[in-house]
This record gives sequence, structure tokens and C-alpha cells, in this order.
Amino acid sequence: FARNIAERKGENISSRKSSFKDVSSKDWFNNYIAYLEKYKVISGYDDKTFKPDEHITRAEFVTLIYKSIKSLNGSAGSGNGESGDSDGFNWRSFFLGSNSNDLTLIYPETEQSEDGTATVSKGLWEDVGEDHWAYEYLKPMKELGIISGYGNNEFKPDNTVTYNEAVKIILSVCGYTRYAD
Repeated sequence: FARNIAERKGENISSRKSSFKDVSSKDWFNNYIAYLEKYKVISGYDDKTFKPDEHITRAEFVTLIYKSIKSLNGSAGSGNGESGDSDGFNWRSFFLGSNSNDLTLIYPETEQSEDGTATVSKGLWEDVGEDHWAYEYLKPMKELGIISGYGNNEFKPDNTVTYNEAVKIILSVCGYTRYAD
């Protein structure tokens, strides 16, 4: 993420020191962590650690994606780069290196009201209340149709994100929603 963000901003990831007490300046990932920290894409834990050897949770991964989007342009849009997008940024190019806009996007994930005059965003999950630390990041990503939960109306935010789930989220951000499923 750090390298992609730096390239899009026309910046270099130079030597800098992360402020996390468990990230040494000798760690191969230090500059990347410090760069993402600079743009508030990552903030670590309350005890001033980053926990680089821990698994990343579903909520943490979605937050990382959301904050990456925000760091580039200040808004989280559908990401196809076509006119009418709220952000105008091509997320396919960012994540996949492709400028193709040949697929129909499915954003946001909405339902029609009974009278057909409005769309209503689907609500969040039973296990993610407004008091959850990642609520402000999960909510817009769900409303955009980028993330979904499990069939029992749960998101399971503290579960470790799987490879398949991470790929699905990235594909959805890039507009390949129908391929993400």
C-alpha cells in the first residue's frame, strides 16, 4: 500500500523512523510503516505498538483500505475513475495496474424502496455497533458494496482476514464486484 500511495502522490519512501515501539529502524518494513503512519493510514494500538507479527483482522484490513483511499483524495468513491464518481480516482489502476473500465460496476449495494422512488442502503451487522472502533470505516465500505458480512448478519470484525476475503475486498474496490464473489 505504501509504495502504491507514494507512486500516486509522486513521492519517494525515504528513510524515516516509525514511532511504534515494536518497529525497529532496522526492520525491512520500517520505512513503509513510517510512510503509512505519516498519512494516518495506520495508527497502531493504544500501547504505541504496531504488532507486525500479528495477523490482521477483518476490521483492520477494511480500515487500512479505507484510509488508503482517504489518503489519496479525501473521499471514498466507487473507484472506477469514470465521470460521475465522487472521487475520480481509478482504483483498478491503483491495486491491479489496469486502466480498464470495461466492466459494469455494482455500487453502491442498495435496495429499492417499496414505492421504487429511492434506494436504501443496507444496514450494518449485529456484531458491529456504532461504538465499535472501526464503525466509521466499515459503514461507508459496506454502503459502497465493497464489503459484506456472513449470512447470519454478522461481520466478525475481530476474525483474521483470510487471503480470499482480502482479495475480494480489493477486487470490489477496483470495481470487479461480480468477479469478487
